Amino acid sequence: MRIYKEKIEKKKLADQLIIKDFHLVPMITNSNDISNYTYFKVNNLKDWELLKEAYNIHPLKMDIKNFPEIIIGGSSFDLEDKKIYYSISTYESFEMELDYILWYKLSTIQQNMINYWKSLGYKAVFEKYDFPKHDQRKKVEKNFYNGQHVWLVSDNTYLSELYLRSCDRPAYEILEGMIREKNQKNVKVEVASERIDNLLNFMLDGERDTEFGIKEADYGNRVLCTSREDAEKYIEKTKLILEIHSRGLREKDFSLSQLHELQNYLERTEK
Repeated sequence: MRIYKEKIEKKKLADQLIIKDFHLVPMITNSNDISNYTYFKVNNLKDWELLKEAYNIHPLKMDIKNFPEIIIGGSSFDLEDKKIYYSISTYESFEMELDYILWYKLSTIQQNMINYWKSLGYKAVFEKYDFPKHDQRKKVEKNFYNGQHVWLVSDNTYLSELYLRSCDRPAYEILEGMIREKNQKNVKVEVASERIDNLLNFMLDGERDTEFGIKEADYGNRVLCTSREDAEKYIEKTKLILEIHSRGLREKDFSLSQLHELQNYLERTEK
C-alpha cells in the first residue's frame, strides 16, 4: 500500500512536466490519430530521472544528453486521466501499459525532417511562430471541463430565409449546453434543444478554433463558446466578415477589434 502511494505521488510530480492541453500528432513514421500523444518538457537531468522512474522508461528506449528537451509519449490511453489514481487496482492497470508506451524526442524528429529534405536537395529551417495576440486557441481549449455550462452559436444561414421565417428561427441563435465528456482530443456537449438529440462533438486539435470558440467537428455550423459574451462576439464578428468578404478577407485574418477599426475606416471612405 505504501509503495503504491509513493509511486502515485512520483507520477503526480512527473506529470507537472506535461505541456497541458497539447496533444498534436507528431511527424513520425508510425504516428496515428488513434493514439494519445503527451508532451513533457524536460528541463534538466533531475526532471529526466523523475520521468524515467515514474514511467519506467528503459535507457534502451530513450536517452537524453542535452537539455532542455521535449519528450513525447505515445500511448493507447490518456496519461493525464485522473482515474489512474482512483485505487491501487487502477494504478496497477496503468503500470501494465507502461511497456507499450512509445517515446520520442522532439529534437530527433526535427533532425530527421532536416535530413529528409536534405536528401531531396532542400534545406529545412525551423523558425518559431508567435501567434497573434488575438489568437485564442490555447485559452479556449484550457477552459473546458466536465460539467461546464457552455454556450453554442448555431449558424442557420445555410437554411433559406423563407424556411427560417416559417419556423421563427433567427439566422444565428445562441443555445445553452453542458460538457458531458472531455478528453485530450475532444469535448462532447449536451444541448438543451428539442432539435438536437445527440451529443455534439468538438475537436481540440486546433484546426477548428476561432477567436471566440471552437467549430463543431462534423458539420462546422455550430461553435462552442465558454461564455454568452463570446457567443455574441462570434456572431458579431461573423456578420462583419460577411459584410466585407467581397474584399478578400478571411475569418482568421483579423480580431474583432481590428474588424471594428476596418469597418469604421470603410464607412468613412464610402461617405
